[in-house]
Amino acid sequence: MTDAKTVRTTALIRLAIGLIQGIALFLLQKADESKAWPATAPMLYAPLLVCALMVPLLPLAALSAMRRMALIAWTAIAAALAAILAIHAAWTGAEPDRLGAGPLSRPMRTISTWRGPMRRGCSWHWPSPARSGCCCSWPGRCSS
Repeated sequence: MTDAKTVRTTALIRLAIGLIQGIALFLLQKADESKAWPATAPMLYAPLLVCALMVPLLPLAALSAMRRMALIAWTAIAAALAAILAIHAAWTGAEPDRLGAGPLSRPMRTISTWRGPMRRGCSWHWPSPARSGCCCSWPGRCSS
């Protein structure tokens, strides 16, 4: 009898978490569509949205597997971390259409497309300062 009661309680808690998450996301979407508060304050809207999307997944998945106090602690830590990352994203101006447009995107794009200082048929060697006509430091590697 106790096992059935635990299963029922767990199911009701999961339904309540899903309902609360759905209401929160609905209200955030309506605020965004009507350009009302909190959607007009990105430093507040971003953490609210990310926390409403991501944090309920932790208690939904771990409700029957973790002790209650540990689950509450991990959920609080996840909420704080998600909020900090969302505030940072809002502060730096990250938007979905600018995905990958951060400070590392230009150097990484440059590195991935850069062919290096190679000349005359060298496939991958750095130029040799000892040789002026060939970029390879090993004999027999150049095509000319």
